[in-house]
Amino acid sequence: MALKAFDVVGLEYEYRHPRTIAPTGLLRFTNEGLENHELIFGPMVAGVTVADVLAAPDFSAVVTDPVAMIAAPGETTEMVVSIDSGTYILVCYVANDAGESHVDLGMVSSVEVDDPA
Repeated sequence: MALKAFDVVGLEYEYRHPRTIAPTGLLRFTNEGLENHELIFGPMVAGVTVADVLAAPDFSAVVTDPVAMIAAPGETTEMVVSIDSGTYILVCYVANDAGESHVDLGMVSSVEVDDPA
């Protein structure tokens, strides 16, 4: 049986993805932009918001066990995931040619992982 795919598309400077995903599946990151992009994907500590993550001096204190995927323009990378329910952050810290971090330009989002069973 094929795994259900959770598709994330990276562009300048945003992610496009479903708002809720199942805890087991294929995480597929496609860069449809013109610049390199990364997808750092990890569970936020309970009660933490995206704003809290961005303001935190220590990323590891607010996001546990993140994974990172990097994709050049036109490239797709995939990873099989089996993760716990909760709120997960998606963020890109790559800098553009002007030295601006993609996250500072809005390339950050969150997704709910929820087991429908």
